[in-house]
Amino acid sequence: MTIATAPTPLSYNGDGSTTAFPITWKYNAKSHIVATLRSSAGVETVWVLSTNYTLTDPGDSGTLTATTAPATGEKLVITLEPPNTQSSDIPLGGDFPSTTVEDGLDLTAQRDQKIQSQFDRALRVPKTDTQTGSLLELPIDSLRASKFLSFDANGKPTEVTSKELDTR
Repeated sequence: MTIATAPTPLSYNGDGSTTAFPITWKYNAKSHIVATLRSSAGVETVWVLSTNYTLTDPGDSGTLTATTAPATGEKLVITLEPPNTQSSDIPLGGDFPSTTVEDGLDLTAQRDQKIQSQFDRALRVPKTDTQTGSLLELPIDSLRASKFLSFDANGKPTEVTSKELDTR
């Protein structure tokens, strides 16, 4: 199957009873699915396959079934995060392995979509900035809500209240 559209993160609000969550896009392996639960306090927990949830076999769509239903006020986010590897080995000569080639191209498109999604959600700094990686990561939204974005003495992003901002 050709990948026609970019898979977007699937977001489901917990209600304390729903355990089956549809996955509406193609995935090639169960390990490519990442399920993250955000508590009502804003704490994110990455779920573990076979412990916190199960998945239907890979295909054009599927279902994630939670071991315990997310509670009211919690949010379950399902993302497609294939690894940045290439595992297809196409033999030289013989019949053209069209299914293997198409699956490989689909996986490449999914990796591109994952990387583009991460890039699109990122704040960008000048190319000459010396801060990189986790040094530039923002605090989670529940910590920065109703606060101002600030930078410490090393240029690392942090959140501050207006009162803290006045004392700087």
